[in-house]
Parts: sequence; C-alpha cells; structure tokens
Amino acid sequence: RSREGVAFGGPQVYGDQRGNNDQGLPGNLYRYQFQTGHRLFASLEAGQKQAALSERTPIQTQIELRGKEGPFDGVAVNTLSDNSRAIVAELISDILSNYHPDDVAHARECLAANGGIDSLSLSYYKEGEVGGSGEYQIFRLEGPAAVFYFRGYPHVHAFINIAMNGDEPLSVGEVVGVNPAALAGSQVKR
Repeated sequence: RSREGVAFGGPQVYGDQRGNNDQGLPGNLYRYQFQTGHRLFASLEAGQKQAALSERTPIQTQIELRGKEGPFDGVAVNTLSDNSRAIVAELISDILSNYHPDDVAHARECLAANGGIDSLSLSYYKEGEVGGSGEYQIFRLEGPAAVFYFRGYPHVHAFINIAMNGDEPLSVGEVVGVNPAALAGSQVKR
C-alpha cells in the first residue's frame, strides 16, 4: 500500500493473449473471470442489461478514480438482485485472487471504506461482443475509489485501481510547483 492508501501501491494491469479474437477466450489463463462476467450479465433483468450496455469502450488505461461525484456509467450494483450482487462479489474476488493476500486485504478495506460493492456501477461494452454472440468480453465495475476494468477482446488486458480516497488521487511525490494554466508549444520548453 502506498502512503496515500492506494491498494497495490498504485494501479495494476495483467493479461494473457491466449484465445486472441476468439469468442469465450479459449485457453486463456483468466477465462474464468470472463465466464463470471458473462454469468453476471445473464443474471441481469432486461432493463438492467440495457442500462449496463454501452456502445464504445473507454480507453483501456482510463482507470483514474473519479471520487464521490463520479459520474459512473452503467447500472448501479445496489439496484441489482441479491443473486446478481453475489456474482459481483465473486467477480471482484476472482480479479483480486491474482494478488498477495495482504494486498487483497488492504484493497478490500479501501472498497469497504467507500461503500463496498453497493457503491459500484456495472458496464458492458458492445465493442467487446464477439461474432454477435451476446457475450460481452469487455466489462467494468467502477465506484468512487475503485475501477475494475476487464477487457477480454481481442484478448485479456485487465486494469485495476483501488484507493482509500478517490477524491485524492495518487501522487508521485511532493508538489514542486503549480501551473495556473495548461502549457503548450514553446511554453513547455521554457
């Protein structure tokens, strides 16, 4: 954990290229996570599926924390059935299972301090549908201080960012100066 309380010392990424471009990611090390995400989508009511589904995916590295104000796309997890919420908890456990238990404990503390799974929103992306299958291989859980972004198309790249306080982003050191405006061109050289 970082001094700012960020889990894993900062954002994380993992992936596997097996199953590249193939529906269901055959042979992929993280296929079980995709399968859990698919079961979650299948468990949603029709209106929730529609609310969760978006046309375009965010940039894969766009995992900055948005704090309490959001906004968060998709369907709010706290509106889902108990069964769907249990699958959300399973999906988060699946994703966190990649990390050391001490780091996972801190990540869970961060998540709990920000409202737990009920503070998250769930999104699926049409760009991640392979071959008109209705199985979306790109999904995202996001809340005030957590982002779980699973991109299973064309292969797995998963991104995680969890903190104790999403309103105070991770720093890389002490402030050495403040720019009153964006710099461009010759101003950058100066």
